[in-house]
Amino acid sequence: MIAVHQLQPGDYVTEQIDGRAMRLDIIAIVPQGRQVEVTFRSPLGLSRANYLATACMAAQR
Repeated sequence: MIAVHQLQPGDYVTEQIDGRAMRLDIIAIVPQGRQVEVTFRSPLGLSRANYLATACMAAQR
């Protein structure tokens, strides 16, 4: 587990989407006060999500 504020571009998470494992590469991390905007890239395209900076994520390096 990695705290969201410690994520780096190149880290990734694996999620189950429609019954198959999909890798989501982290390509950008933008601090926004107490939150962090994380941009992911997957075979489905780009997406963004906001997390509390102190939240943890099962990301890998």
